Amino acid sequence: MLTAAKGDSRRLETVLESIQKNIHSSSHIFKLAQDAFKIATLMDSLPDITLLKVSLELGLQVRERAHAGRRDDERPANKDGAREKEGWSDRKRRE
Repeated sequence: MLTAAKGDSRRLETVLESIQKNIHSSSHIFKLAQDAFKIATLMDSLPDITLLKVSLELGLQVRERAHAGRRDDERPANKDGAREKEGWSDRKRRE
């Protein structure tokens, strides 16, 4: 469906909405984001900006789902055994 809708922003919007509504697996959405990126950046043509936006939107959806799924008790404890309020991945990036 992504390949067939390439270049048609209305069809791509419909495909994106359908994916977001009907596919609940983050790994499947991630794979579709990768596929959309590959289709958008085929070597024999200029990148399809609309399809790149679809790829980005799907990737962000996976990120949001992963972030929302992490609970406070899954975060590592600090030296005193207390859970940090700040995201542990943010702290890791600063170190």
